[in-house]
Amino acid sequence: MGTLNPDQEKWPTAVPFYQTVLPQYKDMRGSVRTQEIRDQIGGTVIVGIFGRITKPSYPDLLLRSMPLLREKIPGIKVVLAITTNKVREIQPTDDVIITRFPYEDMPYALSACDVIAPANHEWGWQFSGAMRVIEPMTCNTPVLCQKSPARIEMLGKGYPYFMDDMADLSPENQQEYTELIYLAAFRIGLPGGYLTKKAAFYSVEQSAKRLEKILSL
Repeated sequence: MGTLNPDQEKWPTAVPFYQTVLPQYKDMRGSVRTQEIRDQIGGTVIVGIFGRITKPSYPDLLLRSMPLLREKIPGIKVVLAITTNKVREIQPTDDVIITRFPYEDMPYALSACDVIAPANHEWGWQFSGAMRVIEPMTCNTPVLCQKSPARIEMLGKGYPYFMDDMADLSPENQQEYTELIYLAAFRIGLPGGYLTKKAAFYSVEQSAKRLEKILSL
């Protein structure tokens, strides 16, 4: 309901209900299929972007930062698991791979990545939900994204991998982005169990409890 209520007013006749992640989304790092996907992609560190590419989610900052990322993290690989691209074409390279995963492989693919880096910076990102954040969290994969009220609600005020402006392509912002990718990929500054604890709020079990409470009002 965030985009319908940008001022975050409390409506007495409206009840908020949060997104729910399916139970198959969980940390699959120990599975054979996850290792197969890592081996298929290759590289020392894997950065993932999943889903539809639109103008406000086009990974400009990531692509512009590739020279710095190659220098900072030798052997880095970027996997763009794009369903549709409504902007300009992205050319694959040796370390920028464009692919798709079948739906049943998504928990394994998310677990195979060291960091997920959605590029969203549109107005709706400020207030609406985002499964491209919740699903990686549930798979215990760090997310690097633009800070917004909705993301702070999901990940917490002290989350260490927020950027202020993903639309800023300046050299300074590329440097900050590169550093945050490095920190997120190696989980530097992230307490153990942090992501799965945050993600538990969006589980089927917790959603069912909230729904039961709402229906009893």
